[in-house]
Amino acid sequence: MVQKRKMMLRRLDLVQIFLIGGCRMYALYEPLSLHLASKRDRGRMKQLLWFLVWFVWGAMGTITTQQFFAPQNSNMKITSPIRELLVLSELQCAMACKQNSTCLSYSVTYSSGSLICRFGYRYDEPRAADADSKFFYRDVPAGYNLVPGTRSYVKMTVQSIPGSNTATACKNEGSLLVSSTDEAVHNYTKQLWANRPSGSNFVVGGVSVANRNTWIFPDGTNLTVTGLGQAGFCSSEPNGDPGYCLHFWVHDPFPCWADTPCSTIYDGYICEIKVPD
Repeated sequence: MVQKRKMMLRRLDLVQIFLIGGCRMYALYEPLSLHLASKRDRGRMKQLLWFLVWFVWGAMGTITTQQFFAPQNSNMKITSPIRELLVLSELQCAMACKQNSTCLSYSVTYSSGSLICRFGYRYDEPRAADADSKFFYRDVPAGYNLVPGTRSYVKMTVQSIPGSNTATACKNEGSLLVSSTDEAVHNYTKQLWANRPSGSNFVVGGVSVANRNTWIFPDGTNLTVTGLGQAGFCSSEPNGDPGYCLHFWVHDPFPCWADTPCSTIYDGYICEIKVPD
């Protein structure tokens, strides 16, 4: 099981902030009248203003950082960031990442008195150990379910779609087409077919290269078979040409892999997000 640690405060703490903050604002504001303009009153109004600024900034920061997690070993630095900037605090880095739709993870590094913020476009972004750095990744979107015993979250989308468009559809959610060479992930995705009608076809990650027996998956893993019906393939598969897409075929007596042209209109697709351990 992936160990997760939420940054900053829990929602309960946020509620407490609002309650305490509300009492403080009332105590400052209640004795004042809009018609009073004494030096003392103006000073108290300035205090109220600064408190409001501090309160709103803190609340926004807490809400933002609740959407990021740290892996068990968080002292890591992103090695090939899509963006790098100087920030004043870890909170500023988190808020900047949250506002950037392509930022799915970030690291902050203390270096010579400066704080360097680095963005990653993957949840499990390549990184290196660094004692002066901390690494965080976004929360997984709604609809993705954790495959027990793995770091993978998967989601099946039922939608008529050309196979060539499915990778982009997953990417728009920060995921990849599922790389089900992992046995646990493969078996879990098979369970998603329990209520699908026979003959349904759902795209999974995998494209044939060089010949019908050699496949490469989105996570970089490779698979080579020597004949029909091997690995997760149906008894008469693979039988296509290089460049074909891999899909799950709901075929009696159980769902199995098949290959067809990527221009085929499929019944849906399965995406996967792998989070850091």
